[in-house]
Amino acid sequence: MLEYKAKLYGRTFAKVSRWFPSSKLCSACGAVTEAMPLQVRRWACACGAVHDR
Repeated sequence: MLEYKAKLYGRTFAKVSRWFPSSKLCSACGAVTEAMPLQVRRWACACGAVHDR
């Protein structure tokens, strides 16, 4: 349904894998944190960027 609506309105639709580590990925440098328990809500990357999950 979303793919159809995106095409209808001229938008981009990207299907992402269910297991893609998006909440462990730094948007500033692209580094992926190895292990992160679910109770961690804020984390800081080695590049200095601070993220909320």
